[in-house]
Amino acid sequence: MDIRQIRYFLAVEETGTFTKAADKIFVSQPALSAGIKSLEEQLGVRLFVRGKKHVSLTDAGKKFKSHAERIVSEFLAAKGAFDNEQSSQIKLGVFSTFMGTSLASMLHALKKAHPDLAQIKLVEGTAFEIARMLGRGQIDIALTALTSGEAGTMAVELFEEHYVAVMASNHPLANKTDLSVRDLDGETFIQRNHCESFRDAYRIFQEHGSQPNVVCHTTQDSWALKLVQAGMGVTVIPYNCQLNGVVQRKLQELTVKRTIGLQWTTRTPCDELSRLIEFAKRFDWNCISYIDADEQVTPADQKAANHPEYQTV
Repeated sequence: MDIRQIRYFLAVEETGTFTKAADKIFVSQPALSAGIKSLEEQLGVRLFVRGKKHVSLTDAGKKFKSHAERIVSEFLAAKGAFDNEQSSQIKLGVFSTFMGTSLASMLHALKKAHPDLAQIKLVEGTAFEIARMLGRGQIDIALTALTSGEAGTMAVELFEEHYVAVMASNHPLANKTDLSVRDLDGETFIQRNHCESFRDAYRIFQEHGSQPNVVCHTTQDSWALKLVQAGMGVTVIPYNCQLNGVVQRKLQELTVKRTIGLQWTTRTPCDELSRLIEFAKRFDWNCISYIDADEQVTPADQKAANHPEYQTV
């Protein structure tokens, strides 16, 4: 018996179904079912009456529930005793397809505004991996692409990113300012395998009869951009004003966008985590560099930095 099995049991009891329980604690349903089965075998009793659409506790399950709640409570208390020793660190999960320049600017400004804030440890992973780590308590908070209604979490939206085509500045299409997805038909293409909006973008390309020629797959956005800069092909990424040696162009039919935000578990965040959240909500995520508080930025400078047209950068 281990703490995961206990949590699986309590999640199923709370939600009433194995599917909802698996979603709530960010594990696969087969893993959760196997954990419950193993727990029942170790106890030698059936804990749930399994119906077609709902499960309920057996008499043995009702008896075990009070023990399970006490076990988890004691575990969290023990863990908290050690967490207090590590309270000087905030684990921030960042999904791997997020361009880090604006995050670096935010963290730089955060430390200037709150020099006494805990050390922030960055943990990288795919959006799925970050969600799983958050659910398992391996990170304190996540900067990620938000999706609707993940059980057991709170979230705040920070900004939206639209997707654009990116190509080398000497690419034949770089001189066109009004591109269609059809212009990419047959073009050599760098596929970003961890793209959260790949299915939506692919559907739009199909609907308009555009079939780019994929010559490379990569899970690293930095590699995708290096290949684009080298003239190896075109890719589609969220718009970012920091890219060097390439141009970014809107695609008329490509309306795909993603919402970037912070996500944390429903338990009340500590004071230091709350300060990070509040600062991130007020931060200008369109900023293009580290800006000290005493530096003056003219309205013209800010307008140029955040201009919606996609120019050579």
